[in-house]
Amino acid sequence: MMCLAGGVTKAVAGTATEAVAETAGDTLALSSAGNGLLPTYSLNPVDIHARRLSEDERRAYYRLVYNIRRTYPYAIMAQRRMETYNALRAEGMRKKEDRKFFKNEEKQIREDFLKDLKGLTKSQGAILLKLLARQTDTAAYFLLKDFRGSARAGAYQTLARLWGFDLKQGYDPQGADRDIETIVRMIESGRLAPLPVYNNTKSK
Repeated sequence: MMCLAGGVTKAVAGTATEAVAETAGDTLALSSAGNGLLPTYSLNPVDIHARRLSEDERRAYYRLVYNIRRTYPYAIMAQRRMETYNALRAEGMRKKEDRKFFKNEEKQIREDFLKDLKGLTKSQGAILLKLLARQTDTAAYFLLKDFRGSARAGAYQTLARLWGFDLKQGYDPQGADRDIETIVRMIESGRLAPLPVYNNTKSK
């Protein structure tokens, strides 16, 4: 038995250097320190910026967080569809079946999510393109070129340029997209939750 924080604590398990203690119904990790044991706490990770953010920068960062939470689910959907397609292609899917697959996928996406996707802001659209490149490891233009052909990809690129987008732009987690990468990792670790996807079929 030993005294910790004014209460009696019993070490109930562990090795020569680590133990687990029970105090007031709670479990506490203990680590060796010299000839004794000290409580060990695991803290959640925090993000540290190189300098203090201004109020405008803080607001911009929070907008970025919101926009990523808004668009991240769609990037995951695209990734899963890509994985399904690649698996079918690896199994020897024929060209006719290939076209049918994408025709059905496009129809399903339009029926289920077009209304929500059309509601994205320009900033959210740009972030979605970044997240698509991250999750699929391929820029949107080259995905379109592979799936729908060069002519269709070129047409979409021309249209995107009119709106200020570049479908050939990739993803740079260590450079220009560093903040996006930090926020996505927060979502992946469970520290942030993506926003729910609006499915058109729910309103029918």
